[in-house]
Amino acid sequence: MKKALFLAACILVAGVTKAQTTTSTSSTSDDVQFGIKAGANFSNIIKVGNDDFKTSFKPGFNVGLFAEIPVTNGLAFAPEVVYSQTGYKRTGNSLVLKEPVAYSVTSNFIEVPLLAKIKVVDDFNVVLGPQVSFLLSTPKAVFKQGSPEYQATFKEENKNLNKVYAGGVIGAGYDITPEFNINGRYALDFQKNTKKAGSEIPRYANQSFQLGLGYKF
Repeated sequence: MKKALFLAACILVAGVTKAQTTTSTSSTSDDVQFGIKAGANFSNIIKVGNDDFKTSFKPGFNVGLFAEIPVTNGLAFAPEVVYSQTGYKRTGNSLVLKEPVAYSVTSNFIEVPLLAKIKVVDDFNVVLGPQVSFLLSTPKAVFKQGSPEYQATFKEENKNLNKVYAGGVIGAGYDITPEFNINGRYALDFQKNTKKAGSEIPRYANQSFQLGLGYKF
């Protein structure tokens, strides 16, 4: 976790430093702003190659820091460092054991979106850009139904997940006041959870819808 936090901080600092250099040579006089944000996640997975692995959306939360660095009129660079809780819910039958299972999965990430913030009209903007996500620990499952054998298989197949993911973000925001804003976005990992599917867990990509509130200092 410490390595992920350090790397995320380095990415954010590097982006801010570069953007500040660009801003100093531009014609805009706006100042760089910093802030905090928090909100709710509604996450699920996009599966690859197995329609029998049925999942649904799971609620979670996100909290983090952001910067807003003017680049030119109507355009800003908006990097973030966010702690984000994602996952999915599953009910149905296990793929190999063919037994009923019901559980929810929680994955904890440090996400680093590197966004372009584009002003559309007064107080309304859109954001889009790449995102790097760092998995902090093995996903945790809370079982309502599932044999000890299935739970052991689930735990084993989640040990070798990828730790770093490249993805993308698109969304919109509205400035309620100069300090407070609301925002919504969709985030998708472009990389799958692992290179090889397990017997009970197929390959998948994480996705989430996020709603939040931000405050600029």
